Amino acid sequence: RTETLIYKKIIEWETGHTLHIERDTLYNGDTPITSYTFTHNYYFMGGDKVENSQDSRYWGLLPDELIIGKASFIWKSIDPDSHQVRWERFMK
Repeated sequence: RTETLIYKKIIEWETGHTLHIERDTLYNGDTPITSYTFTHNYYFMGGDKVENSQDSRYWGLLPDELIIGKASFIWKSIDPDSHQVRWERFMK
């Protein structure tokens, strides 16, 4: 099942253990994993340039204790076609 594969990858990433799946059940060695509590809250961070960003697709999920703030305004906005500054979005 899709969610088993997703959780397998995330739990392996967090624990450093190699897990395996048998008949839709996730195992750590011979022990089935029937529940799991993550040690942190994790966030998927997306860059502003979808095709050219090093974001969570590149470096993975971000633990909440590493988040130091949030973006509160647009500093500079360039139109991708004309390459001109979009003044209506500047500092918004």
